[in-house]
Amino acid sequence: MPTYYNLRGEPISLGDVLGSGGQADVYAVVGKPDTAAKVYKDGKAPFNIDRKLRLMLDGPPDQGAAGHRHIAWPSDLLLNERGRVVGFLMPRVSSGDSGKIINFYHPARRPPGFNYRYLIQTAHNLAVAVESLHRQGYVIGDINESNVFVNDQALVTLVDADSFQVSDVGSKTVYLCPVGRPEYTPPELHGSDFRRTVRTSHHDGFGLAVLIFQLLMQGRHPYHARYAGDEPDEPQPELSLRVAAGNFPYTKRPGQAPYVPNELCRRLWDALHPQLRARFLSCFDQPIRDSVARPSASNWRGALDAAIHDLTQCEGNEQHWYFKHNGTCTWCELAQEQGTDRFPPFRSSSHDAQYYLNRGDDKLERDDYDGAIADYNQAILLNPNDRLVYFHSARAYYNRGSVRWEKGDRDGAIADYDEAIALRPNYATAYYNRGLAKRYKRDYDDAISDYDQAIALDPNYAAAYNNRGVAKEYKRDYDGAISDYDQAIALRPNYAAAYNNRGVAKEYKRDYDGAISDYDQAIALRPNYATAYYNRGLAKRYKRDYDGAISDYNQAIALRPNYAAAYRSRGILKEYKRDYDGAISDYDQAIALDPNYATAYYNRGNTKRYKRDNDGAISDYDQAIALDPNYAAAYRSRGLLKEYKRDADGAVADYSRADALQRKYKGE
Repeated sequence: MPTYYNLRGEPISLGDVLGSGGQADVYAVVGKPDTAAKVYKDGKAPFNIDRKLRLMLDGPPDQGAAGHRHIAWPSDLLLNERGRVVGFLMPRVSSGDSGKIINFYHPARRPPGFNYRYLIQTAHNLAVAVESLHRQGYVIGDINESNVFVNDQALVTLVDADSFQVSDVGSKTVYLCPVGRPEYTPPELHGSDFRRTVRTSHHDGFGLAVLIFQLLMQGRHPYHARYAGDEPDEPQPELSLRVAAGNFPYTKRPGQAPYVPNELCRRLWDALHPQLRARFLSCFDQPIRDSVARPSASNWRGALDAAIHDLTQCEGNEQHWYFKHNGTCTWCELAQEQGTDRFPPFRSSSHDAQYYLNRGDDKLERDDYDGAIADYNQAILLNPNDRLVYFHSARAYYNRGSVRWEKGDRDGAIADYDEAIALRPNYATAYYNRGLAKRYKRDYDDAISDYDQAIALDPNYAAAYNNRGVAKEYKRDYDGAISDYDQAIALRPNYAAAYNNRGVAKEYKRDYDGAISDYDQAIALRPNYATAYYNRGLAKRYKRDYDGAISDYNQAIALRPNYAAAYRSRGILKEYKRDYDGAISDYDQAIALDPNYATAYYNRGNTKRYKRDNDGAISDYDQAIALDPNYAAAYRSRGLLKEYKRDADGAVADYSRADALQRKYKGE
């Protein structure tokens, strides 16, 4: 996997593929469970996508209520090593079929418990999302059932935002939406070349109305009907041709359409709230193709508000909601007449395992990890022989572990990765992440064991080789570490972090030229790699190239102004060059950034000693020892000054403590 960066130069690591299309792939982002990355395939990036995405970043639409984003709007750009835009970051939403709107308006796919009230609320939330785009001047263009996602709370998310039509008012440039689905395209645009067609919010209004119709009419398209002409055996034209001809079967204009709805659809149409019927007629039943006459998204929102307030719950079935103006429950009547209940009472039985699985997925997408795990566990109870539910449950534990890792809860993360691996023993990424957590807990042997397992499951896992090398380095197995870094680089030649880490291992082996060569390569691959500049400065220092080292520390600090270690290391070199005031200034900055930086206090004490500020030096040694009671060098340096000040007892005590610590370190 290539290395990517955001606009701030921060590396972005991609995880599993969430979805794939002809133009781009969508990936999870490692360490950011609420973010996804869309990466265009080679040669498939839209023309001028760089400018278009930057405009979108500068002018995001209103995202609605806190806690839910109803548009997967670009949040950052994704750049390659050369700084070229190859995709973008966005809020992560469900990538599986369970989240698409078709799985809620289609009766055979709809999860149990998602009743008519939820369908109307979904339509309302869809109108709100589209309204927020139109208010900002954006046009969806290719609005259809595949780019609208829904969860079990009827919350809507619009996806594929990079295909929306975007206008640059300053340059008067319009970045068009080049595609469109015929069944969601208004009649006046049929036959148009969308690569050259500027669309308006009125055109979006047609596709929006189609989706709302499908939500409220049990998945039926507004132009779906049976032929009612004089020649019943005549082949019926395709749905797109009926749309182009304006053959709306519910027309109030006699003779305008040779099609009639079936009995179910006629009953559903008659039972609609009057404001909703009126808006469908305004959209689909115009004598001329007048797009301006179509209801806007805000107009739909108002009508749906009124419809929601007119809903009442059936006394006989809590899953039935109907409009009060009808007087009786439409769904009870239809169930009695047709023998099929579109919204049956909700029962938790074995056939509902898929429901819990779908609901768990939706909760997972909203970062409700505990809720997702509870639903997956319920699915396992209902269907203990289905391997798919174990797979999903493992994913939930894995994601929750990743969040705990980000929050610094290493033990909690390890516990969740344990659960994920127990449910899915071949989960290579879970082994890898558990290894990371163990490494940070300094449990290097167990970390290496987990990396071994990840590599056994995925021999091409470059990151596992790299991090196994880091763990071996901590164990002072520098040759083993270098071997792992070699393998990581062989698998991923542009792996800047592996070059940097190999340089560190070579530096420990005093191969400073080899280390500098690796740091050079890491910086060439990632010009903003502050750590590589810092490490190269260390290697140059050991080669006594102090000016070159200071130059690298300067660059590291420019890239990362809060880099305390770089300030301290630069201070040491200024001390070598007898710039004591400059050295103290750098140590001051390092301590300001990290008040617990014992070594910086020690180094500042040394410099003050050179300036004959003995009291100031002793004060810094005191602080270094308070922060690190086992700091032998600080005891010895403080002893020297106490001896100089003729505090013989204090000096002897410090020398004795330093000697004891030195013997302990050597294992004597």
